[in-house]
Amino acid sequence: MKLKTLFHQQDDQDDQWISIADMMAGLMIVFLFIAIVNLKDQIDKLRSFEILQDRIYNELYDEFEDDLKKWVAEIDKETLTISFREPKIQFSTGSSEVKSEFKNILNNFYPRYLNVLWDFREDIEELRIEGHTSTRWQKALTVDEAYIKNMGLSQDRSKNVLIYILGLNLGSNKSWAKEKIVANGMSFSKLLLKENGDEDAIRSQRTEFRVKVDSAYIIERLRKVFQERKNET
Repeated sequence: MKLKTLFHQQDDQDDQWISIADMMAGLMIVFLFIAIVNLKDQIDKLRSFEILQDRIYNELYDEFEDDLKKWVAEIDKETLTISFREPKIQFSTGSSEVKSEFKNILNNFYPRYLNVLWDFREDIEELRIEGHTSTRWQKALTVDEAYIKNMGLSQDRSKNVLIYILGLNLGSNKSWAKEKIVANGMSFSKLLLKENGDEDAIRSQRTEFRVKVDSAYIIERLRKVFQERKNET
């Protein structure tokens, strides 16, 4: 009798272990399903972000395609950056005063630039103006000293470009632009290099206008749109 009872107890324990194992397997399947759904959701959001970047790039390129060569400018698709690469028409060596030739380019460029970006205003976090320099500084005794001197110069240059473009007739885009514009001096933190890996001192001295798209903001907007549509159904 005791032996029979013992067997029954053992069977009950085995059943309990089987039930726990089944439960754990079921939970693992649930967690795996949730992970797959979340991964798909993130991939979809990433695709939406990439599509937006492509749209902005295409609009900018279509607008300025005929001007890039004469301005000695380039558009980078990955960073949505328009880079003016000819330092001689922008600033004199060691000076932060915007040259008249560059002012003429800005007169043409910046109002059109804002007009293109206006359609994407809800998705843009910042409109960055960046001043970049080479490593050169004639009287610098160390690399660090040259970096600091060039940092001050690049900051002054980007600030003066900002001051100039805010004085242009930007129409209704001006208020929005002022909320988004950031002027930064980069010194020689982002040098451009030649094919052999050496510094390209001429091309490194540049002024750039970069669109920073806020992916987190876009994702939040998408979530709100989905929620609104869900509430409507």
